Amino acid sequence: MPLAAVAAPASGGQVVFSLRPNDQVALGADPQGITIYVAALAQSTQQSVPQRKQILAWLQAHDRLSDAHSASSPSLQTTTLGKPYWPGSHWQFNWSHSQHMLALAIAPRTLFAPHRLDEAGSLGIDIECLGRQRARPTLVQRYFHPDEHAHADDENGFLRIWTRKESLVKAHGLGLRIDLKSLNSAASPVTHPVIGNWHCHSFALHGPPDATGLVVSLSWPAQR
Repeated sequence: MPLAAVAAPASGGQVVFSLRPNDQVALGADPQGITIYVAALAQSTQQSVPQRKQILAWLQAHDRLSDAHSASSPSLQTTTLGKPYWPGSHWQFNWSHSQHMLALAIAPRTLFAPHRLDEAGSLGIDIECLGRQRARPTLVQRYFHPDEHAHADDENGFLRIWTRKESLVKAHGLGLRIDLKSLNSAASPVTHPVIGNWHCHSFALHGPPDATGLVVSLSWPAQR
């Protein structure tokens, strides 16, 4: 599984990346592909309202980069399974937060056609902060597919698997309604009898010195 070390936002800052067709992470937005926005929110603003405000600001700013502007300001709704979407917009997206870190993945609705599952699209992202206390052996035994165990012998490896699994079920929209142990996210592409075939890409965010280290994973449909 690829793991690139790229810059993380300093406290109160943000960075913008794009995922290129060769699975390389580059600085800057890509209105025709997948863009990843990451922000380090103030420690005191971890509640959902500041997070939602930042997500809406990112969506609106990204929309202005495209020739296909949405007809209205972002107005978020959720599917019956809880996946957020922007009705009538040009975009599919997904977001994740861990402690005071927040990330948004956004791409054109047409990017994965004809594999888009519904109006919410089929893009998923998950982030986790390094350095948190976790019962790693217990979680591996309870939730990891046997083929994933060899990748989880340190914190970085464990979080790569964990975020990949989360991003996959978020991309599909089914969420934690499937048995995570049955999902082998170490495969490429990932294939599962319930959620189908998916690409998954992982990378790490490190530095500057006051930044929180992160592991980020994105998922999107693979050709059947």
